[in-house]
Amino acid sequence: MAIVVAAVLILTGVGVWFYLTQEASARHKAEDELLAVAQLKVSHISQWRAERLGDGAPVSSNELVAVDIAYWLTTRDPDDTVRLLAWLRGLKASYGYEDVVLVDPSGNVLLDLDPKQTTAGLDLAVLDALATALTLGRSELTDLHRSPDGAMIHIDLVAPLPKTPGADSPIAAVVFLSDAAEFLYPLIAEWPTHSVTGESLLLRVEGDHILFLNELRHQPNTALTLTIPLTNTEDVGIQVALGRQGALEGVDYRGVDVIAAGEPIPGSTWFLEAKMDRAEAMSGAGLRSALGLILMLVLAAGMSSAVWANWQFRQKRHYRVAYEREAERRELLSRFEHIVKHASDAIMTGTSEGTIVDVNDKALSLYGYTKEEFAELTFPDLVPPERRTLAEERIEETKRRGFYLHESLHLKKDGTVFPVEVSAAFLAVAGAPRLQSIVRDISERKKAEQVMRESEANLRSLFSNMTEGAALHELVRDENGLPRDYRIVDVNPAYERILGIERSRAVGRLATEAYAVPEAPFLDEYARVASLGVPGKFTSLVPSMGRTFEITAVPWGEGGFATIFEDITDRIKAEEEQQQFERRMQQTQRLESLGVMAGGIAHDFNNILMAVLGHADLARTDLPPGSPVRENLEEIVHASRRAADLCRQMLAYSGHGQVSIEPLDLGELASELVQLLRTSIPKKVLLNLDLDRSSPLVNGDRGQLTQVVMNLVLNAAEAIGDSSGVINVSTGVTECTQEYLRTTYLDEGLEEGQYVTLQVSDTGQGMDEDTRSRLFEPFYTTKFTGRGLGLSAVLGIVRRHKGAITVHSELGRGTVVRILLPVWEGGEAGGSRVKEAGDADWEFKGTVLLVDDEESILALGRRMLGRLGFTVLTATDGGQSVDIYRAHHDEIALVLLDLTMPEMDGAETLQELRRIDPGVRVVMSSGYTENDISARFAGHELAGFLQKPYTLDILRRCLRAVLADRLGDSPGSSFAG
Repeated sequence: MAIVVAAVLILTGVGVWFYLTQEASARHKAEDELLAVAQLKVSHISQWRAERLGDGAPVSSNELVAVDIAYWLTTRDPDDTVRLLAWLRGLKASYGYEDVVLVDPSGNVLLDLDPKQTTAGLDLAVLDALATALTLGRSELTDLHRSPDGAMIHIDLVAPLPKTPGADSPIAAVVFLSDAAEFLYPLIAEWPTHSVTGESLLLRVEGDHILFLNELRHQPNTALTLTIPLTNTEDVGIQVALGRQGALEGVDYRGVDVIAAGEPIPGSTWFLEAKMDRAEAMSGAGLRSALGLILMLVLAAGMSSAVWANWQFRQKRHYRVAYEREAERRELLSRFEHIVKHASDAIMTGTSEGTIVDVNDKALSLYGYTKEEFAELTFPDLVPPERRTLAEERIEETKRRGFYLHESLHLKKDGTVFPVEVSAAFLAVAGAPRLQSIVRDISERKKAEQVMRESEANLRSLFSNMTEGAALHELVRDENGLPRDYRIVDVNPAYERILGIERSRAVGRLATEAYAVPEAPFLDEYARVASLGVPGKFTSLVPSMGRTFEITAVPWGEGGFATIFEDITDRIKAEEEQQQFERRMQQTQRLESLGVMAGGIAHDFNNILMAVLGHADLARTDLPPGSPVRENLEEIVHASRRAADLCRQMLAYSGHGQVSIEPLDLGELASELVQLLRTSIPKKVLLNLDLDRSSPLVNGDRGQLTQVVMNLVLNAAEAIGDSSGVINVSTGVTECTQEYLRTTYLDEGLEEGQYVTLQVSDTGQGMDEDTRSRLFEPFYTTKFTGRGLGLSAVLGIVRRHKGAITVHSELGRGTVVRILLPVWEGGEAGGSRVKEAGDADWEFKGTVLLVDDEESILALGRRMLGRLGFTVLTATDGGQSVDIYRAHHDEIALVLLDLTMPEMDGAETLQELRRIDPGVRVVMSSGYTENDISARFAGHELAGFLQKPYTLDILRRCLRAVLADRLGDSPGSSFAG
């Protein structure tokens, strides 16, 4: 009995021991599995974070891109914008991000491939990472966070651009927006073995709670929302967050008993918790305990056989447990291989010596080899021959460092060389070191970088080949932060050419040093551009160079500015010359228009005066000397002659005045007149002469040039008024160029050469711009009693003499008028003078044909010709006169023909009369002067000319001269008038 009791006790003890052993075995198995899963997940997540940080390297190390973006920020050139967007698209395509955004240091979006991603702006997590990245100058990952609209959970990468020259910090950064649901969450959720309750959790501590960062298997839609207080230490997540590592037991977020393992994620605030329900983990132990109890019952029935059977059972169980563990390991390996097989990057595993053992499908498609062909290759065989030594060195470097990320060139089976990014690491597999290489094809990224390099080269070429000078500067501030100077960072060749300053003497120097000046040029303007970020444009004359520059300043970099300047001296000069030419043309056209109008008015007014003066003269001759009416008629004749003088002045202004050309000494003429004029000017006015007696002669009309001198001197005296003053009259000779002549009045194609000058200056009140612009207009005057024709006549006379006028005047400083007349080059002087013809008591006989379209002049002429003894035939137009002359040409002694008539004018009528009788005597009558008519009818042999208005005596003398040969007297030497 004792033996049985002892046996029962032994069996009971054995049963308890067996149960406890199985329970411990199941727990250890679960703990080992959970530790392996946790470590695997931590490894994957760490590698994923390292790869993401590596994605920022091409941005943070690319100085050329930083310079391009700095320039683009100052210009916002549309073509550069397209190139930058292409570069961002290349980054997005290469790394598979949701969106890639270019931001400034304040987080303002500059460029965005998918604007709807940033409609609400960047959230605080990105802004915090941006501040850290700009401060440390390296790429930073944000923590997991929801987008501002709550639609997506992000984990973003912020890559700062490198500092540009002269900048204290990066000018911009690139933000890579990543959707956690696309890769990170699936990586966390993947469980390597079959499990009903197995789950990986990612969490972090926030205040006095822990926050679950990923989607939970048993409680969906709780990512970044579910929290548990740190005081709930039974929760295994709290234990992990408080720093406990390895195997843990407790409850999970559901309150269910679980077994778990936890690890911190290096380089982050995250913790990884791998857990499984305790019931699932221990389910195998319960089944084995039940079998043990059955075994004890069997042993109780037969001790001897039980001992043997128990020993065999334990042996079999041992092997079965080992088999199950191997099966589970294989399942875990199978699931991991599935992930590797379908990865988007090529993943290869090899020995420590570099022999390739296994590859995934992406490696097969990327390189073009089969698995069998890969088995015969080493890692160095995948690079071009000239780079294999370098590949072997990198394998050794990976052995030393454990992990190595680098870029390289790999070789496909067909010989194609392509760029790759290689993430290499040594891992322990079954206790043996294995080299794992993850290869990413970065061809698209390199193309994008090439586009950016070409863009930078184009911008550099543009900078170097600009015809305008360009320079980059940075402001230099004093201890109070106020701008005191600026430093020249870079200049283009045009800068050297335009300013004559070599690049070596400018770049790196302060403006005060480079330009050798006490104060930096345009410092206030440039400081405003750099501080406010608003471009500026201004024009400035540089006295030391005598050149005018148009300068455009734009913000550049952090507190710097760029300048583009162009020498516009010649352009301004051309514009001023063009404006001056246009003003002269407008003045000339206005004066010509006024001249045409004045000439027309004078002509028509002379026709009217003809009737007034002619009738008054006839009436006066009919009256006896003592008639009281005779005095009234004398006044009418006198007033008519004054009106005729006014018309002559208007004709002189229009260039149609009567001239008699002869060589003249302008100084002698001025000297004679000044002696007479001294009595006409106030005694307070001093009249000085400075006459060059050696000046050449001019070809001119003495009477008209006399009028010019008188008008200028009298005008000068009136400008001085009752005050004391001085009038200087001087003559000389000057050599005039076309450029100088273009600045004068009457620039009407005058030839350059020597001109005799007559200059009249006064110390009077001077003129303003408006008065100067209207100085020569007829009827414009500043005098109370003036008619406004004095200077107008001067202009017409000078024009008739092919000369020019300059006027310089300022209010309060007097006026200088200078007349330029071409030098007489010898030869006979033109024109002629009227000789007085003989006896006023001549009586005429014969028939005169009088032609005029004005009935009043026709009637007057009939009376005047009849008074002289002629028989008069009249015609009111040219056609009628031709018909009359054709019928009576044998009896008509001469034709008195009006020049201006409708339909057939005097010139056409003359031609028709010549066809009838080539020897016809024609006296032309007109309100214009003899010179105009003589020039127009040169070669037509006019018998004489009568300028309207004329008196009976003038008519008698003219006709006597014309008909002298026919009347038996010597003919007159010229026309009467």
